[in-house]
Amino acid sequence: MADTSEAVQPQLIEDEIAELKRKLEDAQGRLDAVNDKTSRVSSEPTVSNNVYQPSPSSHFLLLLADSALPLGSFAFSSGLESYLAHTRPPSFPTFLTLSLSSHASATLPFVLAAHRSPEQLLTLDDTLDAAIMCTVGRRASVAQGRALLSIWDRSFCNSVPPSNHASDAALKALKEFSVLLRSANASTDDLPPASAHLAPLFGVIARITGVGEQEMAYVYMLSHVKALLSAAVRASVFGPYQAQKLLASREDNIIHLSWASTSPITLLLPSQEGVDSKHNCTKMMTPEEILRSITTFLQDHVYRFNIADVPPIVFGWMREHPGQTVFHIINGVMVFTPGALTVPLLASMGWATSGPVGSSVASWIQSKIGIVGARTVFAYLQSARMGGYGAPAVNGFVQAFGVAAEGAASVYSYFNSTGSAV
Repeated sequence: MADTSEAVQPQLIEDEIAELKRKLEDAQGRLDAVNDKTSRVSSEPTVSNNVYQPSPSSHFLLLLADSALPLGSFAFSSGLESYLAHTRPPSFPTFLTLSLSSHASATLPFVLAAHRSPEQLLTLDDTLDAAIMCTVGRRASVAQGRALLSIWDRSFCNSVPPSNHASDAALKALKEFSVLLRSANASTDDLPPASAHLAPLFGVIARITGVGEQEMAYVYMLSHVKALLSAAVRASVFGPYQAQKLLASREDNIIHLSWASTSPITLLLPSQEGVDSKHNCTKMMTPEEILRSITTFLQDHVYRFNIADVPPIVFGWMREHPGQTVFHIINGVMVFTPGALTVPLLASMGWATSGPVGSSVASWIQSKIGIVGARTVFAYLQSARMGGYGAPAVNGFVQAFGVAAEGAASVYSYFNSTGSAV
């Protein structure tokens, strides 16, 4: 009996082991099935719901920077055609640098001022209209400004999301300006109250759409660069690939330099926190202030001159060259001295090389007598502002007189020597 129980016990153990092996194989099969299903699911492509949603300001910034924005800038070359016709050999990089500097100095301050104080849109537009003397430049600025205003009315205005109180004030100013412009177009008045220049309108629309100040200024200058490059490609200066190379290589630094050297037009605007107001002035300079400025200039630069400070070598040169000394003295008395005395006065009144400065006596006079009536007088005063009181004409006359006198003396000496020989 004992032998039988001992023989059955190993058999039970073997059966238990077999059962455990079967369960282990079954568990291993289930594990492999789960792992295989997981690997198939992970290899299938998945679609994420985290799609990039740009802010409204970034969206409108891209719209304003779009080359397809129908402003009509392709119709104007900003002086490039004249430069190519009158400069031999022409250098487009030089022209581009100078054009950017001029554009930043003449119009970018109005963009910044309109962005900071949109309620001054009409005043800034009128001031810029008085400051632009070139008829072609004025026509280009007005055409592009009205095109931008038309784009706003037809496309952008209904897409702007609800904004803060500051943008609401800018929107109100833009609506009032648009109504005033339409009423001016319907009337027969020769002097409309609004012109719709591009620079201040660009600043106000950027403010409404929430575009930041620096981003707005960069896009504004970049648009000018792209317009110049497009004009250069049309004029066969270079091809489109070279244009993109120029756009990608060096113009970023030029734009940043133009931004760094530009301050907003604050002469017409009240001081604001965070704004450099060292040039702020709510009115034009009075005659007393102008005279005080001239007096300070004379005291600092003219009255302090002492002949004892002149190096002895200068007097030695004067003794050796008496004729040239007299010539330079005449030039100094007749030409350069008037310039030294009046240049500070004209600068204080607002005359500059690129036109009258906004909120100055110069721009006020031009707004009263008009561009045509002011052109001749302004050209002379701008030249005088740079000390150009006919200096080239005086020098040329004196040099021509010297050449004629020398030629007459030579002819006289020739005939005199011939007569003596006979």
